[in-house]
Amino acid sequence: MGIVMFLKFSTFVLVPALLIQGYRVKKNTPRLPEAQGLRSGVLGTGQALSILILGDSAAAGVGVENQQQALLGLILKEVCTDFEVTYRLEAKTGDTTLQVLQRTKQLANQQFDVVITSVGVNDVTKLRSPKKWIQQQKQFYATIESKF
Repeated sequence: MGIVMFLKFSTFVLVPALLIQGYRVKKNTPRLPEAQGLRSGVLGTGQALSILILGDSAAAGVGVENQQQALLGLILKEVCTDFEVTYRLEAKTGDTTLQVLQRTKQLANQQFDVVITSVGVNDVTKLRSPKKWIQQQKQFYATIESKF
């Protein structure tokens, strides 16, 4: 039996244990709230810069109290000394690439200088196949390019 066949067989045999462990981890993992604070606005002085952040819990700031401590706040802290930043955060805990894509399609067309994305973890936890994930990523980035 070749190594590939052995790995496939081992994975198959371990599926029940992996499912039980996965269920326990998901059940016992605490659900943290999203960071509080403004998700859109204008801040800073200088040359105009527009930023859009799209994504899941990492973009939404899960794990910190407010947006100033989250991805958005840290980016604003770095760029607001040199730029007047118009910003918008569209992120929700638990969203997959497809859900972020659907929400993105509902946003009005607007020009942004920078678009930052944070997606993928929930696709993995919901067992999205790599092929499907790549397909959805391509759709997501094509939508970003056409809308923003």
